[in-house]
Amino acid sequence: MSLHSSFAFSDEAQMLRQSAEDLVAALPQTTSTKYRTGSGFDPELWAEMAELGWHGIAISPDFGGSGLGNREVMVLNEQMGRGLVKEPFLMSSIVCAGILEQGGTTGLLESVCDGSTILALAAQEGRGAPEDMPATRIEDDRLMGEKRLVIGGENATHLIVTAMSGQDLALVLVPTDAAGIERQGYWSVDDRRLADITFTGTRLDSNAIIARGADAQAMLDSAIQTARAGLCAEAVGAIDKAIELCRDYLNTRKQFGQPLASFQALAHRSAEMLLEAEMARAMALLATVTLESRSGDAEPIKRAKARVSKAGLWVGEQSIQLHGGMGMTDEMLIGRYFKRLLFIEGMFGAADVLNGELTAEMTDTLRK
Repeated sequence: MSLHSSFAFSDEAQMLRQSAEDLVAALPQTTSTKYRTGSGFDPELWAEMAELGWHGIAISPDFGGSGLGNREVMVLNEQMGRGLVKEPFLMSSIVCAGILEQGGTTGLLESVCDGSTILALAAQEGRGAPEDMPATRIEDDRLMGEKRLVIGGENATHLIVTAMSGQDLALVLVPTDAAGIERQGYWSVDDRRLADITFTGTRLDSNAIIARGADAQAMLDSAIQTARAGLCAEAVGAIDKAIELCRDYLNTRKQFGQPLASFQALAHRSAEMLLEAEMARAMALLATVTLESRSGDAEPIKRAKARVSKAGLWVGEQSIQLHGGMGMTDEMLIGRYFKRLLFIEGMFGAADVLNGELTAEMTDTLRK
């Protein structure tokens, strides 16, 4: 079962889902050893996504997009999870493009749609959260500071950077070929490329600031909720595929002359994994509906991200255990799905962190 089965979709949306399934099914399934090669970015796949209209799916038709809704975006993100697509579709084409459109900085949106512009959100600093007040600052129209764990930062053509302008938060658009930018790329635990980026007096254009103050904070908060909802859908796709891999393995591997799937204890474990998958699916749908409502309520999406992350980790751990010692090797595909679910759990708030925030918010409400 996939996310779309719980929603009523138009014929156009069904075609979008089918094209996503077809593209992902055609991707090569490689192990970690073979995956960590090259730049970690496939320009041909990125261009194919552009031809299919994916990069502009949430962008207004006024700027070359199709202007579809959150449900269609979630369908694509689910398929990204099933296929372990490493390209930064969510962060560039959905999250960052949304910031530009919301902020009225629309000059790059047509090139986002055709795939020639790749965006990355540079908000993380040290061990802090992306929504924390940044130490990066703007002084005399120059950008100073460091950003870490930038998803897609190594291949991005433009960065959206959080920085302090005086006492106000600012969102700043910076081309990566500007002087004073140093990018250090590296592999993440889930075999993708991240980047640490240093700004040493990077000069800003007169129109570089997308928003500042309360507007900037509202846009950043909205972007984080969009990212969390997208990761929920991606995790559901990865969970479903991990369960399929386990099912195939248990039906193929034999012990005492019988398939492992015939053992009652393992059948019960598989059933529990399916229950966790359905819980994750329900919470991902909650996140999507919350985004659609445009209520600005972060609580349901926080709850969804925390619960989906918990389900993803548990299913990933059980998948490794069901594969036995082989599950720990780079030769087994299941390891890549577990590592992706592990990384998703920590992105934009780990489950423990989000649950702690929700508990604190509930306590404050009860005290009032």
